[in-house]
Amino acid sequence: QAAHDLGVSTEEVQSALARLKELGLIQGDAPPYRRGESLVFSSEKRSAALVHFHRSSLEIMGRALEQLDLSTRYQGTETLPLNRRDVAEARTLTNEFLDRMVALSSRSVDADVTVHVGGYWFLVDGLSRLGSLADPLRKKEDKRER
Repeated sequence: QAAHDLGVSTEEVQSALARLKELGLIQGDAPPYRRGESLVFSSEKRSAALVHFHRSSLEIMGRALEQLDLSTRYQGTETLPLNRRDVAEARTLTNEFLDRMVALSSRSVDADVTVHVGGYWFLVDGLSRLGSLADPLRKKEDKRER
């Protein structure tokens, strides 16, 4: 099922799981796998692989919003004003939340489901240079006016 959901072959999924086990990033012989050692990736440059991973995660969350019953998912979002000096603390709080979810998983010795948890946030004012959702529509209207 995972291979189908991800649009890859079963062999690719098995190979990826074997690599993750070798690296100590997951534990267990069958789903639900447990998280092993933490992997922290840091780079001055944007990583295409990480961008792809997070984009894929967001796409899966989008499908979950459309297809899963409310009893099997949780969503919550806030748009908040912050002072720039508080951004580092926001990052710390997000990491603490994710660490607490990992700790909860570690205590679930009889786990029978897998939960995807993401910690995404961004500075909204950084989006202004990317344009708004209406921009593609405006461009079509501009072309028609000429």
